[in-house]
Formats: sequence, C-alpha cells, structure tokens
Amino acid sequence: MTKHQKSENLKPKKTENALAPETLAQLDPDIVALAVEASELADDVPVGDDLRFTKGKWHKIVGKKDVAVSATTSFAVDMRSYRRGWIKWIDKKPVFKGIGRPVDGFVSPKRNQLPDRDKSEWPTEQDPWQETFYVVMRDLVETVTSYYGSKALGALLKVYTREAREHPGLMPVVLLSSETKETVDYGDVEAPVLTVADWKDFGPDAAPPGMKLPQLEFPKVRELLPAPSKPISDDMNDEIPF
Repeated sequence: MTKHQKSENLKPKKTENALAPETLAQLDPDIVALAVEASELADDVPVGDDLRFTKGKWHKIVGKKDVAVSATTSFAVDMRSYRRGWIKWIDKKPVFKGIGRPVDGFVSPKRNQLPDRDKSEWPTEQDPWQETFYVVMRDLVETVTSYYGSKALGALLKVYTREAREHPGLMPVVLLSSETKETVDYGDVEAPVLTVADWKDFGPDAAPPGMKLPQLEFPKVRELLPAPSKPISDDMNDEIPF
C-alpha cells in the first residue's frame, strides 16, 4: 500500500552520475547491512489501508470502517514490491516473521523445511506457520494467506513477467473481481481474480530495484530422532556370543 499521491510531478529527476541501488550494494557491504535493517523496520510501518477478500467480496479497512471496493475500481500494482514468506503465530501474536522480496534474492522455504511439523504439538488445530504474500497497490496493500489468493498473485506475476518488456517503466493496472471454484472438501468457494486492464507509471513511491541481500535465517527443524548414545563403531566392535 502506498500513500495517496497528490501529484505525478513529484517523481525525482534522474542524475547522470547516480548509481543504481544494486550497484551501490555491490560496492559497499555497509549499504547492504543497512538495507536489511531498513526492510525489517519498514515492514511494521502502516502505509495505507488493508485490502481484503472475504466471501467473494473485495473490501478495505479504513480506520475501523469496512469499505466495499467496486468491481469497476482500478488499482496500479507495484510488482517490485511483491514479497512472500512465513509468519509464526502464537496466541494470535506473531513471534517470528521471515518475509522478503524475490528481487532481493529472498528464497522462501517450503513448509517441511520449518519446525513445528508435528500437528499433535500445535497449540491449536491451525498450523502456527502461515505463508503470507504481499503486494502494494495504489493506496492499498493486499495481504493474502489463502490458497486461491496466492494463485491470483501468481497469475498476475505471470502476466507481468510476460508483458513487462512491452511496457518499459510501467506497472499493471488491475480490476478486482472473483470467480467460483469447486473444491472437494469445501464445496464451492469464491476465489479472488486480478485482471490487468492497463499499464501506467506507479509513481515516486514505487519499490526500489532489487538488491542482493543476505538470506534471512529461519528457525532450524528439530531433529526427529535422538542422537546415538555411543558411536556406531562401538556397536560394530561388540562381541558376538556363540
């Protein structure tokens, strides 16, 4: 989500001697370290209204109000802002957050690479680890954790990567809608749909180009088998009675 733009003329002018962020990162490791810190601090700073998809309807939360989003309302999407990762929740509070941008080299682990795989040890029936996806839109930020929400973002990423070269410097403008999906366990469910309707300059609040940042450290998976009490070689040297 980004702050409301009052003027498209606020975009800073390019200078001939300016270095791209990725070039600075390659030249100075201090900048990489500070970029990681900036990313972690900025993650918790609200920059707009949350966009949500509930029961086939798009709506946003403005303060404490729930405001419906029309199917004819379009939103410019900042594709470089796309992030994914995992949040661990205990008692409805996030106790670990590992989320990053693929353009920065972030690689989100698979669920089986994270701890807490034994369902019998979960505090509730819900997996404490929730995979989360973010993308910034003009005046909105969409956060999804559902299966079909991630599929909608995936479809949008495919369109962007396929057509971005035809629209240099521009970002897709989408319309929000929904479609019915048939499922085995839950019957018919409403799934979000993001349809590209145009391409425009996102403006001065667009996410910066990718920087090759260090990979975030996730908690290690606990060993399922206890360590042997003595070296295997000792077992091999035991006497065999006759």
